[in-house]
Amino acid sequence: MNLIHLRIPLALLLVVAGCSGDDTATSATDSDGTTGDTSTGTTSNGTTSTSSTSSTSSTGGTETTGPICDVGTLNCACDAGACDGDLVCEAGVCVEAPMGVCGDGNVDAGEECDEGAANSNTGTCKADCTNQFCGDGYQGPREGCDDGNQVDDDACSNACVPAACGDGVVQQGEACDDANDVETDECLSTCAAASCGDSFIQEGVEECDDGNMDATDECTSECKPAACGDGFVQAGVEECDDGNDLETDECLTTCAAATCGDGFVQEGVEECDDGNDVDDDECSNACMKNLIPLGTIVLGGSSFANITTALDTIGEPYTVNNTQWLPPDSADILIMSNDGGNANGPDYNAHLNAGKHVLVFGGSSLAEYRTYWTGYFSIAAGNSWHQSNDCMMDWNKDGMHAITALLPDTYEFSQQSASYHMMHFNDAGQPANTTLLGRTCHQAPNNHVAIVRKYNNGGTLTYMLLDLGPYANGIMQGDFVVPFIQGYFDWLQQGAP
Repeated sequence: MNLIHLRIPLALLLVVAGCSGDDTATSATDSDGTTGDTSTGTTSNGTTSTSSTSSTSSTGGTETTGPICDVGTLNCACDAGACDGDLVCEAGVCVEAPMGVCGDGNVDAGEECDEGAANSNTGTCKADCTNQFCGDGYQGPREGCDDGNQVDDDACSNACVPAACGDGVVQQGEACDDANDVETDECLSTCAAASCGDSFIQEGVEECDDGNMDATDECTSECKPAACGDGFVQAGVEECDDGNDLETDECLTTCAAATCGDGFVQEGVEECDDGNDVDDDECSNACMKNLIPLGTIVLGGSSFANITTALDTIGEPYTVNNTQWLPPDSADILIMSNDGGNANGPDYNAHLNAGKHVLVFGGSSLAEYRTYWTGYFSIAAGNSWHQSNDCMMDWNKDGMHAITALLPDTYEFSQQSASYHMMHFNDAGQPANTTLLGRTCHQAPNNHVAIVRKYNNGGTLTYMLLDLGPYANGIMQGDFVVPFIQGYFDWLQQGAP
């Protein structure tokens, strides 16, 4: 710090005397030629004292020097127009700066910035002399927005960038935002979730996407290529499409409408469908069954009077051979009704395998008779005649079959002798293609009394164990015997399905 001396004119050192006791100042010249200030005063005890301050005179000068003051410090001369610290230079002297004002263009204490008249809440220096920053609620020069909050998924992000699809942040109104332009992932470039019908094929999810929900074009509303069996009728390609594998309903698995002649029997509509245009075979061209002629019928056995009455009622032509065992191949249909008689009959297997038929009623109590029929069916033990009069309902159907279709489900014979039977058919162990038709009222196992077996080439063997030939009265004829034989003939005329 430079030091200076204050030069004060000598005349200013004269002090005008005041009240008594005031000091009187004089100047004197030292013996070395320097001058000094001398003050004289009266002390409290009445004596006179003298003090002096020394100063250095300039060569040949008439002024004296005063106290030393550091340049640039408070109340001292400015240093080339500058002052230390926060002091300011005014009239050549360093003084304390006046209190700053925001907006005066000077960055004063407590201010971050001050651009004077340019201060603005939308500028780099705001009106309160603070710097602009993201999140202060004012949109500055380098900000796209500023909503003054820390919510990143609203209209203005925390980076003061306006929300936009593709910024990677799911904003309000967006279903997704994966920040890419790929249209085949889960989020479209429009920030809508990928879905069937948006025209873009979502990889690994959709096979096609034609941008519509029309299920009848080449791409269904499920975004799968149209195909027979998808449940949608493709316009111009399919006649129908019910989405199942059934061939018996209105729409085939080829998506063609079911029609007579397609080889499939439409349930509830067609009786048959052999897929040909031959009108006089078993199935007509109208898909109605042509009744197969029964052929020749011969009636025999040891007791068949009531069977004769039933055949006459039905009206089918027949001949009679008064023998218990009708010769094989003597007619297309052999009907035998027995009430006792010889034990062993001929071998009917060749007759049956040739596509011909045998119907038997009643039987014989001879053990050999039962043994004979074990060559055709599985027979339960026991071989004596017995009735069903120990219970109600002598007849009970074993399920549905065309032969018994015209019979009541249960029936009690008014003439109990008709319920006579001498053996039973077992529940199990029957040959292939054998069907149990009915049982007596006994609910014990192996108590069946009616059965049918199908052979090669359409031949059939049917046995009704109940003794209907000699004992069925008129009521039973109408209720049971005629319906049973009529159902049997209907079944044969239908091809014994």
